[in-house]
Amino acid sequence: MNVSKNIIALAIGLLLLIGSIFYSVTMKRSYEKSLQEAKTEVKEITTVASLQRLWKAKGEIKKINTILQTVPSSKKAGISVKRSKATLSFKNLTDKELNKILTKLAMQPIQFKSLKILRSGENYSMECLCVW
Repeated sequence: MNVSKNIIALAIGLLLLIGSIFYSVTMKRSYEKSLQEAKTEVKEITTVASLQRLWKAKGEIKKINTILQTVPSSKKAGISVKRSKATLSFKNLTDKELNKILTKLAMQPIQFKSLKILRSGENYSMECLCVW
């Protein structure tokens, strides 16, 4: 009976030892995995930040104003160019003038939030909201 108590205590101790080793290995793997994920996320964040600096719209107001100078002032209905958005309205545009304006705007790193083009006879009117 004395031997069986020792064997039971030894078996319980051995199970605890195996459980603690398993727990230690699992925690170590979990830590290494979370550390690797954190390094990957930091790398992605720095990459995105550098791409934002690279692709940031530098001097966009000046570029849009240059585009607007190609349109006669009689055809400009309402122009508002602010810090990061522009509201542009034109009237009595020919098809070539409309295509020219849209092509030049499309080549800029801007996003069209709204674009309305209405045709009346041979002339067009255009309203757009651009952001960058």
